[in-house]
Amino acid sequence: MTAIQTRSVQSFDDDLARDTGFHAVITPGQSLDRQAHRWLCTGILGISSLFHAIYIALGLWIIAAVLFLTTAALLALLFVFQGGLRRCEQIDIENGEVVVTRFRRDMLVSRTALPQGSIEIECERDPDYGLRRIRLLQRGRAVEVGRDLSPVERADFLDALRHAMRLQGMPMRVQTLLSPTGA
Repeated sequence: MTAIQTRSVQSFDDDLARDTGFHAVITPGQSLDRQAHRWLCTGILGISSLFHAIYIALGLWIIAAVLFLTTAALLALLFVFQGGLRRCEQIDIENGEVVVTRFRRDMLVSRTALPQGSIEIECERDPDYGLRRIRLLQRGRAVEVGRDLSPVERADFLDALRHAMRLQGMPMRVQTLLSPTGA
């Protein structure tokens, strides 16, 4: 399940009503948390070490070497995959400006600001799959948002984004494109 946290003026009490901004943080879904990932790697290493010791005791050096290389490759792939999930996308609307900021491994990757003006929201919809893509367009610049969301989550996010832009008084146009099935 992908994590999405949004904040808008309607979700807070009256004391926060003066904040007319919008803030969404989108992170990819993770089936294992960090502790479970450590346990999985420890288990793989333990089982591999046990078989490695058995093969060495039996004099099967070639099999032990292949097992060692296979285990090292598997653990490397697990660490690379887990590291790839350490990314985040922030979408903020404040003072009539839409700002999309992306982070990977807690480092800033990109920051795109679309200043107040006519912003076009382009949605790509597949009849079988649902909402495939949301792009914000302005004066030849385009930025895709909500890449780590499911089609249902993307539709909810689009509704919240449009509502926040209306609250800010930002002019927008929504264009829906139908993508061919299977594309």
